[in-house]
This record gives sequence, structure tokens and C-alpha cells, in this order.
Amino acid sequence: MSPRKSAASDAPEAGGDDARTPPAAPMPGERFEDHLRAVETAVRRLESGELPLEDSIDLYADAMRHLKACHAFLSAAEARLEIVRQGVDGPRAVPTDDSLGT
Repeated sequence: MSPRKSAASDAPEAGGDDARTPPAAPMPGERFEDHLRAVETAVRRLESGELPLEDSIDLYADAMRHLKACHAFLSAAEARLEIVRQGVDGPRAVPTDDSLGT
């Protein structure tokens, strides 16, 4: 058997190979938009139905790695926004059982 040509995109990978592992932190030089574009391109190619099954599986796996990277970027952005919100509003007190009169 000869090696198959990979259906992977040129955007960088992030996150572990195991779908159950949490996404790794974004690497310097990576961009959310590049990963999102890779996912969108993979979806279009998969929806076209023109790829052989094995290539479709490889492309799907690659798209999932890019999707994990997107989640890592979004998690990091959410954390940054929370820091900004706390800087503007100050820390919010979470009510305890005692403060609820119970």
C-alpha cells in the first residue's frame, strides 16, 4: 500500500489527539480565524460528497483538531473578558446561604 495524500489543511493544529482531552492553550502565532477557516473548508469539502471515505475520515479528524483549537481560543478570550469585566465592575459577591435568610 502506498501512503495516502492527506486531506488536511495548512492551518496549525492545537489540542491533544484524543477527542476527550481538553484543548491546549493557543500557541503563539496561531490565529482563531485560521482554525475557523480550516473547519469551514473541511465542512464544505465533506458536504460536497466528492472525497473517498478514507480521505473524508482523515479530513473530519483534522477538522476536529481545528475545532478544538477554536474552543481553546474562545476559552482564553472568555477568561480575558471576565478579567476586563471584573476590572470595570469590581468583583461580585456571591450570596451565601446565610445572606439569603435561610
